Amino acid sequence: MRKWITGATLAMAASALATAACQAGDGPISEIRVGVLAHDALTHKEDGVDLNAELFFNGWTSGSWQLRPAIGATVSLIGDTSQAYIGLVYGGPIFDSVFFELGAGAAVHDGKRDTLDPDRKELGSRVLFHLEASLGVMLTDT
Repeated sequence: MRKWITGATLAMAASALATAACQAGDGPISEIRVGVLAHDALTHKEDGVDLNAELFFNGWTSGSWQLRPAIGATVSLIGDTSQAYIGLVYGGPIFDSVFFELGAGAAVHDGKRDTLDPDRKELGSRVLFHLEASLGVMLTDT
């Protein structure tokens, strides 16, 4: 329970700071995202819920579709694999407030590189590729 409270508090604090930076309009941060994720939804070797936070920086291209650098972190609330990542994301609106994005970069994690535990993922390397695809709804301008 303590991990949930700590994680939620950190996510709210990061969200408040990034929102203030976005609203100031002068800084390099253009958008923040926070969320709750199902951990390891594809292979189900690890369980639980994760908190996720991402910062997106000002775009490098013009038009409604943007190429933007981004950093983020996904934290496992039960002590399984967590990660921090950095990369480039390209995307934009497909409807009024609905967007689509694709991204690629690198991630560093605290999971097991080699393990015989059937309930843990064996990731092989501390640094891995980070690939993403997003379909979402903009709740606010930032």
